[in-house]
Amino acid sequence: MANPGNLRQASDVTERVELMLRNGETEKALDTLGLNYGPQARQMMEKVVKYSNLSTDELARVFGKISDILENVADKMEKYERLSELKAKK
Repeated sequence: MANPGNLRQASDVTERVELMLRNGETEKALDTLGLNYGPQARQMMEKVVKYSNLSTDELARVFGKISDILENVADKMEKYERLSELKAKK
């Protein structure tokens, strides 16, 4: 099961990929995906870059949104955990 720490780490990775794409460092972004999520993630992203009609800027925005979503989920999980702990103490 995912935990807030893992989600935040994934958010950091996707944020770095977003910045690399914005800076035109597509190969570096692909390498980062491969290092963090495995060679299949890199290969899939290569296909997206090669065959989709999305611009690099649009791909960067997608990764930015993913990062935001992961952060929001991690925040909600932490809040839920704190509330559960408070209820357990009562």
